[in-house]
Amino acid sequence: MSKYTEEFKAGIVRRMMSPISESVIEMSHETGITTNTLYTWRKQSRAKGIVMPGKKEKSESWSSNEKFEVVVQTYSMNEAEL
Repeated sequence: MSKYTEEFKAGIVRRMMSPISESVIEMSHETGITTNTLYTWRKQSRAKGIVMPGKKEKSESWSSNEKFEVVVQTYSMNEAEL
């Protein structure tokens, strides 16, 4: 049985996505979740095709396809979710 619900994980992963792009270190300090767990969640999300920033990776360096994917992923979000 998982310690965290899928809904909770999804919320944390959304915060690591653009446009928020909170770092794993920031998220770990705030939530108390280990960095290893957060890196695993981020890796799993990327494997599902979710575009996420990474180590020293700024959104300005993303390809056109990656930027478009972020727009698609965030299109239906309301202001609070963004």
